[in-house]
Amino acid sequence: MSAQPAHSKAEDVRYQKLSAINSKCGSLLQLASVLIFIPLLFVCLIALFVLFFKEHTTERFVDLRKYALNFALCVTGVGCVVVTMIVAISL
Repeated sequence: MSAQPAHSKAEDVRYQKLSAINSKCGSLLQLASVLIFIPLLFVCLIALFVLFFKEHTTERFVDLRKYALNFALCVTGVGCVVVTMIVAISL
């Protein structure tokens, strides 16, 4: 009695392709998590600066906080765009 293979050569090729896709997805998740984590950490630091430092009612301080908030929003947006582009390119 000869043992038959568990699957055909065509199925073997498809399993290899699936394995390659899985490894790429794992790498993409690692990259996306780093790209999300670094800007997120930076934005959190900016937000802490904006929220927890002693407030002054000077125009300069108000402008500084406004620019810090806008910069944090821009960093968040750029991080999202970069992750979206990497995902789109990898597909």
